[in-house]
Amino acid sequence: MAISTRFTKGCTSTILLKKVRVRPVLPEEQDKWNDLISKHHYLGEDNHRGRRICYVAECKGKCVALLSFTAASVQLSGRDNWIGWDNGQRYQRLNFLAQNSRFLIIPDVTTANLATRVMKLCRERLSKDWEEKYKTPLLAIETFVDKSYPGTSYRADNWIRLGETKGFSRDSKGYYVANGSPKSLWIRELRPNAKEILKSEKLPKNLAQYELPPKKELYAKAFTGANLNTLWDSLSSIKDHRGRRGRRHKLANCLAIVVCGTLAGAKGLSECAELAKLLKANQHSALGTWKNPVSKKYTPPSHSALHRVLSGVDPEEFESVFFGWFNKNSEKLPRAMSIDGKNLRANLQDSNGGQHAISLIAHDGSPFLPRASSVIKAMKEKPLET
Repeated sequence: MAISTRFTKGCTSTILLKKVRVRPVLPEEQDKWNDLISKHHYLGEDNHRGRRICYVAECKGKCVALLSFTAASVQLSGRDNWIGWDNGQRYQRLNFLAQNSRFLIIPDVTTANLATRVMKLCRERLSKDWEEKYKTPLLAIETFVDKSYPGTSYRADNWIRLGETKGFSRDSKGYYVANGSPKSLWIRELRPNAKEILKSEKLPKNLAQYELPPKKELYAKAFTGANLNTLWDSLSSIKDHRGRRGRRHKLANCLAIVVCGTLAGAKGLSECAELAKLLKANQHSALGTWKNPVSKKYTPPSHSALHRVLSGVDPEEFESVFFGWFNKNSEKLPRAMSIDGKNLRANLQDSNGGQHAISLIAHDGSPFLPRASSVIKAMKEKPLET
């Protein structure tokens, strides 16, 4: 099979919309697809190197339109404001969006409503095709339209115009550069209530498996020096029952890292330790992290160190101190939160790992640092290797 721009014998130049079919481009057709786009589309070649599916629309063997869908833009203020998600949600759920990066009606085809028909057919199969290729379904698609075009076909297909972009485009290396040509931004939900799903506190079970894990770098940046200083001061009041010998990491530092990790959605002490490695020097200074006297670098406690420290902490005292700090520093945190640490000591000493001790429940549903979340569930922790 090959992409043909010539009508087959017996077919007239009149395109019957009900005869139009849309299918993905075959590997052996890709060069021809690229050539046609490069020659006839005002943006030229689609040089995206990431996720992409190319389509051809045909009527009785003749190519009447070409389309491509690629990964969505990492950050679009118009789209992000319309959805209403925060940075954490955007990172974890951006894979549910794609971008219509090219749409070309072959120049000698002038049938009315063809563009709307082609987009409808493509949209109806896109999510399934995307999931087969990239193992993730799609909830919405976005596109940019040059201001010289009215976007009639998108409007007819019930796309929503979200305003104009700031004039940046993605280059061949995946970076965004100013192009001096703002475009209108359009978006289309692929299933009912897609916007509500994307900004929801918790995804439905059939979609939760496709959500990306939290990006710890984003959460590490959310902790300010002022809040970390007060956290250190509060946790320093908890009595350290460890012997003085071999005590490198201060109790308050270990507890503060666990609190920060838990607030950031870390799944267990190992991820708390990983998050600590991403903190900057000023953050470590505020948390009282041990500073190597030789290298002059901050060295946060490891997974095993956190495990040993928490095994001797009184959970009720920890809970009381945490609440005291939290209630005074809730400007960027939920206003009310429950911390469950009643089984802290038993769980951490359990040879099978047990349930991770800390679960935080926000009572007002307000934004969570920095991602909206009202519940951090109890977590399974792998047994500590000896």
